[in-house]
Amino acid sequence: MRVTEPADTTPESPRREGLMARVAALEREKAELLSLCAELQTRTLKLESDNKQLAEKASWLERRVSSVDNADLWGLRQPQEQPKPKSRLLSFGFGGSSRRR
Repeated sequence: MRVTEPADTTPESPRREGLMARVAALEREKAELLSLCAELQTRTLKLESDNKQLAEKASWLERRVSSVDNADLWGLRQPQEQPKPKSRLLSFGFGGSSRRR
């Protein structure tokens, strides 16, 4: 003859209930922290992209500034010192000196 145990009808112990509530709270906190981490990663990628664009723009500006003569920049060049404008053909290598490169 087989003996079956009665179904467990006793309520869970208060300690177990407290632990289960704590586990649920920790799971919610974990989910919130994972969401915050994802948001931080997204913001970090955006900032890195912005930083790269700013670095490229700064480099471009540095090249532009270095190509400007300080006397021209401050308007200090005397009229007789102003360089003669080159013809457009000369700037592209047409005409001018017969010297070969």
